[in-house]
Amino acid sequence: LLLLIILIPAFKLDFAYKIIFIPFIYLLQIIFSFSCSIILAIISLRKTDFFHIIPYIMNFGIWLTPVFYQISLFPEKWRFFFYINPIALCIEGYRWCIFEYYPIDEKLLYYNLPIIVIFFIIAISLIKKNEDDISDVLKSQPINSLREAIGLNDKFIFIFEIFNGNQAEYNQAI
Repeated sequence: LLLLIILIPAFKLDFAYKIIFIPFIYLLQIIFSFSCSIILAIISLRKTDFFHIIPYIMNFGIWLTPVFYQISLFPEKWRFFFYINPIALCIEGYRWCIFEYYPIDEKLLYYNLPIIVIFFIIAISLIKKNEDDISDVLKSQPINSLREAIGLNDKFIFIFEIFNGNQAEYNQAI
């Protein structure tokens, strides 16, 4: 926001009143991201294999978010998938705030604001419900051996990224 305030006069652009909504959109983005992180962390704590699925969900989710395209490019019957994606609201909201003649679809607000609130309520209730369980699970799974604590994927990443493919150096370090 500060950068925009500096660049608008520098490029002799008109100051749009809509720019004052950027902090609100940012707050929605933070609340939704926090909620998703808490929900996924608690699920991953209970079901450890779920942790490996999260990157695939994120990679697939980016194509359902209008980062590289506008929602208006799609026919009305397909726009529902964007209406239930809270990050689509944030992306389109930023565009609406920054670009002068960019229209925003009101359905994004109608669908996504309740979704963000629901996710936030679920995350807070999961924290309260699992607060004692989380510490018990972490205490019951002490790390006795560093070799056992490192997962297979992480092991390969460490060997190739840190030890330049030398498994003997990795084993010696562990």
